[in-house]
Amino acid sequence: VNGKKHDKLKDELRTKSALAPEEVEEIRETNALMASHFDALVTRIRMEFRNKKARPDQFFNFAAKALGGEFETQGMKASHLLERLCIVLETDENGEVDINTLIVALSMVVDSSIDERLESLFRVFMDANEDQKISEKSLIDFVDALMKTYQLPVRVLTREFNSYPFKHYQKETPEHILGKAINSMVKLRKKEKVLEGYEEEMVEKYCGASTKDSMDDSLYLQLGEDAEKDREVEQKRKMVIKPSATPVWTLRDFKDIVMMRELCAWGECNSKR
Repeated sequence: VNGKKHDKLKDELRTKSALAPEEVEEIRETNALMASHFDALVTRIRMEFRNKKARPDQFFNFAAKALGGEFETQGMKASHLLERLCIVLETDENGEVDINTLIVALSMVVDSSIDERLESLFRVFMDANEDQKISEKSLIDFVDALMKTYQLPVRVLTREFNSYPFKHYQKETPEHILGKAINSMVKLRKKEKVLEGYEEEMVEKYCGASTKDSMDDSLYLQLGEDAEKDREVEQKRKMVIKPSATPVWTLRDFKDIVMMRELCAWGECNSKR
């Protein structure tokens, strides 16, 4: 029974996904944008959309023109797939989306090493500071953007918790995915004896001292199986954790966390671990 429930949820997530993994790969391979060109394009985008929001169609039209002009890449290829993404992205009352979420979606056109791709995305979310770090909030926003743009494996997007006599399954939250990935990174660094200490504080915050993942089970149980569909749940979820805006995570941390199996951006974690 439990296995069937879990499979049903994963099937639902696959069905609702605007892009299949092979389509994400098609976008990457047909555009084959260099990471350095992507960085330059992001600079152009920030100058164009100074209010840090944009309509998805407006954003991708601008990016396509820039790619076909200054970067001489013959415009945006596999555009029909990105158009499909534009249709399903959740927008605000003005039909706009946070610019960083759109930039993460655009990063699908970059065909480079994983390290180069992550370095570019780290700079997108890096807070304005001299320490070259990103904050806890920025890291959550990045994971949220990966989820919204279908760049995480379906297996990462489901969560199991116990409710006697049966197990229940829910769609994951960015915070909980991040907490599990950080927890795994801490275990690995302990094994390699390179732990610095601040990592464990984040595990405590997201997973609890025992790392039993009990933080928001009660929230899920109160709201029922379809809780993730309710806008009220989103607001209550944000009240559970108040992420810090203080820069904490280095580029090395960022790469390690994103490539952990519990997060596994683009399904490429096995290529690093």
